Formats: sequence, structure tokens, C-alpha cells
Amino acid sequence: MITFVEPLGVMIAGDYLSDIEFPYIYYSSIEYEKTLMKAKKLISERKAKILIPGHGRTTDLPEEMNQRVDDAFSYIRNLRTALVHNEGDQINKLIENRPFLRKLRSYHLSNQELIKRELNLSD
Repeated sequence: MITFVEPLGVMIAGDYLSDIEFPYIYYSSIEYEKTLMKAKKLISERKAKILIPGHGRTTDLPEEMNQRVDDAFSYIRNLRTALVHNEGDQINKLIENRPFLRKLRSYHLSNQELIKRELNLSD
């Protein structure tokens, strides 16, 4: 869930738009992307002044907010592509430069399993 405090232009992003984490997809990658599109609109149309993620740094730079949205889209799309083509090296590269990698690896594996189910891919 993302909360937007309109009078202040504050976007509280919960588990979205972190600068240190990739998307944690709990329900659906397609629904996650729809939420990212809504975040993009809040940034551009509602003129978000500050983004507060649940984890990571706060930012007041619109270009950084947009970059975080783009990075999240990129992670999801690249993960889908790598899974379809069974590119294990590419799958691992998607998170290799993230901090706290040992802890985050399980979320990356969960994302893989969820997207495999969505795409009807088997191991």
C-alpha cells in the first residue's frame, strides 16, 4: 500500500520504491506493476514532494522517485524474461549488487516461484 498525503505532497510507500531493496512480490507481479503505475502518476500528476519508503532513504528528488519506479519495473520484467528463457545467471545478476544480499535472497526466490506460477513455467 502507498499512502499519499495530498496537502503535503508526501508519499509513504511502505514496501515499495526502496533504494536498497528490489520488489517483494507477495500476490501478483501484474498487480505490483499496476501499483507502480499509480506511484508514477502520484509523482508526475500530483507532484509528490517527498517519498518515504518503508526501508531505505527518503528522497525529495522527482528524478530519483521516477528512477526507483523504473528500477522496480525493470527488476520484474527482467526476472520474467530470465525465467522464460531459463537464464539462471541473469536471474542471479538481478540482485547481485544489493546490500543485505544473504537476507534478501529468500525474497528473490519467492518472487521467482510466484512469477513461474503466473507464467505456468515448471522447473
